[in-house]
Amino acid sequence: MQAKTVAAEPAAPEVQRVVPDWLQNPGEAEVALTEDSTQLGSCGICLEPLWNAEPSVFLVNLKRLCRHYFCRACAKRMLLEQTTLGIRPLQEEMQIGMLDGLSSVMDGAGRRVGDLVWSETGQRLCAGEMFLVLTQLQRLRHLEVGMEFRFKEGEALVIRRGVLLGCLLKGAWRTLKRMTHEEFLQEGLEDVAVTSRNIKDLRSKFIVYSGGEFSCWTCKRCSLENTSSDFKCKLCGGPPQRPEDVPEQNLPLDRFGAAALRSRFALRPQLHWAVPLQCPLCRNGGTASVTPMPNLREAPFDWFSLVDVAGAGKLTLYELAAGLATVLPLSSERLESELQHQFSGLQWPINYEQFAQQEGPAHWAMRQLEALHRHENGARR
Repeated sequence: MQAKTVAAEPAAPEVQRVVPDWLQNPGEAEVALTEDSTQLGSCGICLEPLWNAEPSVFLVNLKRLCRHYFCRACAKRMLLEQTTLGIRPLQEEMQIGMLDGLSSVMDGAGRRVGDLVWSETGQRLCAGEMFLVLTQLQRLRHLEVGMEFRFKEGEALVIRRGVLLGCLLKGAWRTLKRMTHEEFLQEGLEDVAVTSRNIKDLRSKFIVYSGGEFSCWTCKRCSLENTSSDFKCKLCGGPPQRPEDVPEQNLPLDRFGAAALRSRFALRPQLHWAVPLQCPLCRNGGTASVTPMPNLREAPFDWFSLVDVAGAGKLTLYELAAGLATVLPLSSERLESELQHQFSGLQWPINYEQFAQQEGPAHWAMRQLEALHRHENGARR
């Protein structure tokens, strides 16, 4: 009687999720494999090496949208580009600043709520334009006791102890405006000084803009010097360039700051769930969300599941090499060759048990990573 061959059933998920001891403490390879940085697996958008850039993937119904990997920053940016609604006016107590390289609007607690965009076009401000906005807002100054008002040469001026501090602007809901001489007189500001008695009333209506229209940026196209109020070059129409140092802190908007921006800028809100998007490399599309690749040492089963693009429960040699290229500073081609050499007895595709077994591919990869860390630590010393 011929004996039956019983197929081994896959382990239950709760068993599969237990991290083997040899992955937690893998030891290390005798030699850390290295490769030219230009050959490494890279983000499909910014081309930066993936292995130390928080590699991420897009998911549709918990399955991979496509086989490509992206760095975390680019994946988030792609998602943000799609998660938008109609524009809305800026409000007091909002904050503006650069977040993940995007001109952003935050709520009072600093949580991102959308993009800062041009009201007319809905287009998000570039980094250079955002820098000009922040520069102008930082020149707004609240009235202080001891300031005096004068109207000279067509401007309502603010002076203290004989020193010119700037021009006086009147606040409205949608704008800050310069005053004519007639408006200046109607407000009763001629030769008025700010005192402890009138400061509250004056602060509710007026604010000081310090600094004039001095040169702020040079156009890279034509080298023309432009002022801080020019959001494109007056000669060639080129945009302001991204400055070397963009302020990292968000700038809160008070009622005057919000009013100064409302006439030209607005909030384009974002949503925070899966949105329709398309991979820029293979054009696969779907309602997708972004998720970072799990840590192979800490969550090998989750890592295996995300590398399994087809959801078949098995990895081809190509899939595993592409996945490990996000963990190790080696190209997928080099990894294919190494895996074939190290595990010539394996029949591809392999399941999770074969992948995570002692002396298996996951164990080998973790040893390589340990050797790499040892090499880096030795180089620092």
